[in-house]
Amino acid sequence: MITSRHTPQKAASTLKSCLPLLALLAAPSLLLGQPAVPTEEEVTELSPFVVNAQGDTGYLAQNSLAGSRLNTRLKDVAAPVTVFTEEFLNDIAVVNLEELLEYAPNVTLDRDEELNSGDTTGGNMNEPFKYRVRGLPSTGRAYNYFAWNLDQDMYNIGRVDLSRGPNSILFGLGSPGGLLNVSTKQPGFGGNKGSVSFQIDDLESIRASVDYNHVLIPGRLAARINLLKEDSESWRDHQYRDQQRGHLTATWRPTKKTTVRAELERGLTKQNITRPWLGMDLDRMWRNFGYPTHENFTNSGTGAWVNPNSNPNNPIQRLAGAEGRPYSALNNAGWFVINTDTGRAFNMRQMVQTTQVSGRPVLMPGQLPIPLSAVPTSPHLGQNIRFHTQSVYLEHQVTDNFFVELAYNRQKSNFDAKDIIYTSYGYIGDPNKFLPDRSPNPDVGRYYVENAHDWRENQFKSDDFRVTASYTLDFKERNKWLGRHNLAGLFEKYELANRRTESEEFLTNGPSKNLPETTTNRIFRRNYVSTSAAGGVAPSFSNIRWSGLDNWAFLDGVTFTDYTGASITTDSARFLDGGSSILRNLESKMFVMQNYWLSDRLITTFGYREDATRLDKGRTDLRAAPSGPTALYAVGERIIGDPDGSDVTHGTGTTRTFGAVGHVLPWLSVFYNQSTNFAPPVDRNIFPDNRPAPSPNGEGKDYGIKIDLRGNKLYANILRYETSAVRDTGNLANPPQTHLNNIYRELDLRGVLTAMGTNYDALLVDATGMLLDSVSEGYEAEIVANLTPNWRVSLSGTRNFSVQSDIGLEVIEYMKEFEATFINDDRLRWVFGGNPAADLAATPAMPVGGEAIPSGFPANSLPRSLAEARRWIYLTAQAADGAQQFGQRKYGIRFFNNYRIPSGPLKGLGIGGGVRWESPNVAGYSTADPATRELLFGTDRTLVDLTLSYRRKIMKRYDWSVQLNIKNLLDNEDVIITKIHREFQGRFLDEPEVKQYYFENPRRILVTNTISF
Repeated sequence: MITSRHTPQKAASTLKSCLPLLALLAAPSLLLGQPAVPTEEEVTELSPFVVNAQGDTGYLAQNSLAGSRLNTRLKDVAAPVTVFTEEFLNDIAVVNLEELLEYAPNVTLDRDEELNSGDTTGGNMNEPFKYRVRGLPSTGRAYNYFAWNLDQDMYNIGRVDLSRGPNSILFGLGSPGGLLNVSTKQPGFGGNKGSVSFQIDDLESIRASVDYNHVLIPGRLAARINLLKEDSESWRDHQYRDQQRGHLTATWRPTKKTTVRAELERGLTKQNITRPWLGMDLDRMWRNFGYPTHENFTNSGTGAWVNPNSNPNNPIQRLAGAEGRPYSALNNAGWFVINTDTGRAFNMRQMVQTTQVSGRPVLMPGQLPIPLSAVPTSPHLGQNIRFHTQSVYLEHQVTDNFFVELAYNRQKSNFDAKDIIYTSYGYIGDPNKFLPDRSPNPDVGRYYVENAHDWRENQFKSDDFRVTASYTLDFKERNKWLGRHNLAGLFEKYELANRRTESEEFLTNGPSKNLPETTTNRIFRRNYVSTSAAGGVAPSFSNIRWSGLDNWAFLDGVTFTDYTGASITTDSARFLDGGSSILRNLESKMFVMQNYWLSDRLITTFGYREDATRLDKGRTDLRAAPSGPTALYAVGERIIGDPDGSDVTHGTGTTRTFGAVGHVLPWLSVFYNQSTNFAPPVDRNIFPDNRPAPSPNGEGKDYGIKIDLRGNKLYANILRYETSAVRDTGNLANPPQTHLNNIYRELDLRGVLTAMGTNYDALLVDATGMLLDSVSEGYEAEIVANLTPNWRVSLSGTRNFSVQSDIGLEVIEYMKEFEATFINDDRLRWVFGGNPAADLAATPAMPVGGEAIPSGFPANSLPRSLAEARRWIYLTAQAADGAQQFGQRKYGIRFFNNYRIPSGPLKGLGIGGGVRWESPNVAGYSTADPATRELLFGTDRTLVDLTLSYRRKIMKRYDWSVQLNIKNLLDNEDVIITKIHREFQGRFLDEPEVKQYYFENPRRILVTNTISF
């Protein structure tokens, strides 16, 4: 059952809170009686730097800046550009960019679909959304062509331009895949007008927005305000989004040749974005054995503790087979839990919990009777985001052909989030018959969710200043063959500062008083499921006993009484290594030239850009030195240092663009575009020597035909593309680093590294990235049409094939050098923490590549750690080399249309809908050996949408429209598999298991009422 935070009283309160706002905005129109009419004709927008969305008709746009940074007809742009007009955005009823990208050609949302991104989708739910263009990762977003880092809602957006391919002539902060730019709604001088919209859905969400334009001085000064209030619910428990936003923009024309525009936006968002899956498989063996309980103390709870891992007389030992034991002991030093039912804290040391399957496969629907809407985390988790941004544009027409624009943008946000340590995300069984004080456990056989909470704080600020100039040379009057030429130059300086900290709760009087941040002092919060699984009966997950203890506040300085009567006191949060502080600077210079030849039948574009970046990273300084090489944390807090002048990385790059469009016929054109890309390096170090990631280089080619039927009837692109990203940075999973560092630490403790003239700190591997190359090629066909004055159509079909190669070459070379240094030496025979007399007699032969680790490699030995590191590296670095790229969907179709009846008794009625289909994604590989490797595919996607609308005049002066949107009309609730487990405990599985998936959103019904005046 889906629980809602809304009540009829709250809904009425939300509507009531909007009424004064609506009255205030409607007042100017009501008092004046009629919209203001300018005393002079509406000024025609001739700016080369601004595209007026008022020129868009239906789903068809005429011009764009996305091809050359100059206002250019789409039919004259060689770079592939898709424009989503305001009418299209309204018809599909999207409220954010993530929803819009479902309709974008050759674009897919990236849900952590990277080969080494981890076991689960949404490990960190606090990051901005990611997407792929043509199979290549992309995060490029812009706001009026300023690089953008904030969340974006569609309430104040007039249009969206998507440029595909590495076209860095637009911005220096591009990506090889493509760039997404939103253009805000701008004031108009055509009169006072506005609209008020209310949207509700079948989940009791409420969304109210206002759009009002007012002409203050006809032809001179106009302002426009957009306001939003939203309380949005979800089909999943605890997921919501509440936000308030306001956007004010004004245009002032002090002279006919000077225009000043200013924008201000502020917002507050409170939300909880839950992970789109049920949780990890934390109880499989317990289920398979029939939910057994554990006599965790002898003599009916009065004697000694029974260790399930070592007592040969324990029945659980006899149950255990190749699959493992149904449960295992918790930490011997400390496992401090707050029982949110009783409000008491206690140490679960030497208690047991259900055993997690090695490799942590996820819990699939149907394995437990859990509704898909259930979320195994507290309802009090979530994020708070406060932001504001302001922009100023000054444009002046110096001569008839010479324009200059000065522009400035500032963005600031404060972000705080409360999340969980997601590796324990799921449902755990409690087999203990007794509590730590040896009294009967009232919750024996029950499931519970138990998490340590993590607080993240992020402070962000950016400043962006640019100067753009445009000059037109027109030689056609002298000689028509010499043509017309538009020249433009740009200079831009950009600075971004970001500070992020992470915190947790710990004990002041825990077992490790000298290491307060160690995991033995961590505090967990536990909430039980209401019914028990004792007696082999599957429990009901209809209710979890959430407690009020589980709130936003830290339990700072709170004292609890343990079952033993001892006091347990919590401490304030301590900063962990997860924090960071960076300062990024970018300086860009650009020149663009557009040439119109042969009476505008041939248009060429040339562009050149230089970018220079500097990245300063603040060090995570230690308040006190570690107590030894084996210490996990320092004594006291970690301090995130000032980034200025600390670890500095420089990057420079040049990009070039050449494009040509030939208008063979008035309605038929051919085009070719070749472009390169420079992107600043990501904030990630490269394995193995921890150097900062380099700047990736992108290159792309597009060629095909354009069809443009006059009268805003139809515009089509049919093209082939080739796109590459060289020396890009991919993710390398953590285990190899851990195993290698364990070896270095042991060798350091034994004095081996000192004898070699080095030390542990010098050899420490602290990198999570590896280099790779990507190549993507395919075909795109896109048609946008106003087939009749009342029929709009958008259709695209894509075929994409992406391959990654040369993955982790430096990692593999590092392993060869490492093994050449140590593998034939007696020092790799040692056991961790052992002594020469107890060390191994011989070093077994290393396995080849990603093969299973053979016998003779005892746990906690250096040979075992080396074998594990080698296996992980080959599995992650070579499994995908030269194969179809992980996460790629080869084919895609997007279709949407809308028809409005122009006359008769049904006049004003509109009906439309669409289909979104994508072929199955690459979800894994059968083996790391390219000779025998086969692709493992996930799930295809088919979603059908429907829209119905009605428009009419009311009271002769108001336009009223009501629109019904049904998304996922057929209620497709497929589980979308995105990653498949290839191996288990060192061997490849005969039938791989699902490792990563997400839920498709079920059917959703929205109703939008709009009154325009």
